[in-house]
Amino acid sequence: LQSQIAQVLEGRQQLAHLKMSLSLEVATYRTLLEAENSRLQTPASGSKASLSFLDPKLELHFPGTPEGRRPGPLLSVLSPTPLSSPLPGTL
Repeated sequence: LQSQIAQVLEGRQQLAHLKMSLSLEVATYRTLLEAENSRLQTPASGSKASLSFLDPKLELHFPGTPEGRRPGPLLSVLSPTPLSSPLPGTL
């Protein structure tokens, strides 16, 4: 009877250690997931800047137009427009 009790106690102790190590592993993965979720929810400064980057030269190029005074994404500035040559006769 005592040997059976000793085996049961040893089995319970092993299960308790296993439960503790699994709890620590779950906590570690939970922390990693929370960090990854917060990283994905907060856009990186580079990607945020690329989405809302304003062309500071827009006001200088088109000072009289409403489009020139309205802040907008960089892509709205990149419309095809004819460019004049900086030096006469180079085109």
